[in-house]
Amino acid sequence: MERGRARSENGAARGDEPPPPALGEVARDVMDHAAIIVRDRIEIGKLEARRYAEHVRRDVAPRAAFGVAAAVLAAVAVLSGLLALFLGIARALDSVAWAFAIYAALFAVLAVFAYALSTRAPRRAARPQRSRYPTGGSTSFAALETPRKT
Repeated sequence: MERGRARSENGAARGDEPPPPALGEVARDVMDHAAIIVRDRIEIGKLEARRYAEHVRRDVAPRAAFGVAAAVLAAVAVLSGLLALFLGIARALDSVAWAFAIYAALFAVLAVFAYALSTRAPRRAARPQRSRYPTGGSTSFAALETPRKT
């Protein structure tokens, strides 16, 4: 008989093999390993969060700041342009009141146009043409027999 496979009549291992661990020991080992895995996962999560925060601080924040500065400067440029246009109209007409009237009409037209764009229903994408043979969906014979509208 082979040494590693030899067993006594009741199935217990011979003296040269260690006895199998008890169920309690196995459960304790499983719980210990699970706790270690959870702790490691938490530490990995903390490291990932620190790495992401560092990425945001180094790469994203400066770009966002420059984007905000560019938007503010663009708004100031547009406002200055509108003010110059207003003053030009007021000087050409020799009346500030008529310049305000023209500006009011212009902004009213722009507001109506913007409202029309905001309430317009979005365009639907073109529907893909249905296959002649049903795939995946309904496999009933009624779906096969009904003619399609083209």
